Amino acid sequence: MTSVEAHKKAVNCRMDSVETREKALRAQKEAVEACKKSVEAREKPVEHTISCVKKHEEVVYRVMACFGECEEAVERTFGRIEPASSTVIQSGESADINSVTPVPDVF
Repeated sequence: MTSVEAHKKAVNCRMDSVETREKALRAQKEAVEACKKSVEAREKPVEHTISCVKKHEEVVYRVMACFGECEEAVERTFGRIEPASSTVIQSGESADINSVTPVPDVF
C-alpha cells in the first residue's frame, strides 16, 4: 500500500469517526430535549396543585371570616351563648339519670 492510499484510508477512518461522534451528539441532544419535556410535563400538575391549594386556602379564609361575622351577629343579637353541657348514654345503659356520663364541652 502506498503512502497516499494509507493516507486516504486514515482520512476516511477519521471521517467515519467524526460522523459517529456527530450522531452521538444528536442522540444526546434528543435525549436532553426529551428530559426537558418530561420535566415540563411533571411541573404542570405540580403548578396546578399549588394553584388549587391557594384557591382552597382563600375559600377557607372567606368561610372563617363569614363564621366570625355570624358569631358576632349572634352575640350582638342574643348575647354570648355558652355551649350547653352534653350527656351521652352509653350503649347498653338505661336512660336512668344516674347512668348518664357527662361529655366535656367541645367548644
